[in-house]
Amino acid sequence: MLSVPTDKRPSDPQHWLCEFKWNGVRAIVYIKNSQEVRITSEQGKDITGQYQDLANRLSLLARKFSLVSDGEIVGSGIARRYKPFQFVATDLLYLDGEDLTSLPLVKRKSKLGDKFSNLNLLGIYPNLFVEGDYEHIIKVAEKDGFPGVVFKRLRSVYVPRSKSRNWRHMNFERS
Repeated sequence: MLSVPTDKRPSDPQHWLCEFKWNGVRAIVYIKNSQEVRITSEQGKDITGQYQDLANRLSLLARKFSLVSDGEIVGSGIARRYKPFQFVATDLLYLDGEDLTSLPLVKRKSKLGDKFSNLNLLGIYPNLFVEGDYEHIIKVAEKDGFPGVVFKRLRSVYVPRSKSRNWRHMNFERS
């Protein structure tokens, strides 16, 4: 799902979450039980070969479960452009054969946190987010040099490759 630009915070914060905007490479990760891993761009192009080290680390998970996750590939270092690359998971679309796209975002985020919370050593992280009062995460994102934040409606369902006003990104002004 693709976000639309906004210059305003949602006026009803109790219905939204806010997370960091990374400006990495948007990707969908497919992990199958047989150690098969595939990484595609948001347009569906296979980019696994460009991130083989990350794919190799992800293949360790394939022994435990299968999933499809939306997220961003980001590099290391202050500019987030250097190897080793990390996968920041922003959504969980399928888990062990179950289609989660019709579930509300808040339920998908819960399942995502359950699966990804202890995978930091593999370079896989769930994206940090705050529900409701998101002023703190906006301040942290600005201070730490993130390009912006993304607001997502808690009850939104996932519609692949479509733009939705249920996901809105706000870029920061840089001088």
